[in-house]
Amino acid sequence: MHVAASKGYTQLLELLIKAGGNVRAQDKEGWTPLHAAAHWAERDACKILLENGAELSDLTYTGIDVLGVADKECTDYLVELADTVNSQNKRESPDGTPASVLQEKSPPQQLHHEDHVSSTERKRGEHKDQHR
Repeated sequence: MHVAASKGYTQLLELLIKAGGNVRAQDKEGWTPLHAAAHWAERDACKILLENGAELSDLTYTGIDVLGVADKECTDYLVELADTVNSQNKRESPDGTPASVLQEKSPPQQLHHEDHVSSTERKRGEHKDQHR
């Protein structure tokens, strides 16, 4: 699921989710599929994942949330999208509170905005990607 998310293979991503794939599964570094999709600015993949239970607040094993690894050109979109999805979830839940709101989580750590790079810069090699 991580590869499908990071490459923007949305049809495969949807198929994996339908087959019961865990959208919050963590790889060996603690990245979720949403971390991967956000890092490479795969907006459609981010949307699919958020609509299927992924959380911006999920942390890597080093304590970094999704926005902390997201492409700098994608962060505003992610926040807006998460708000929209959460609003829809509140309308759809019987008591108005989605389960994700009820879960206790550690406060997310974020990188400073100037530490973010765009996927274009990353692909050109102007920034060494430490997540492989």
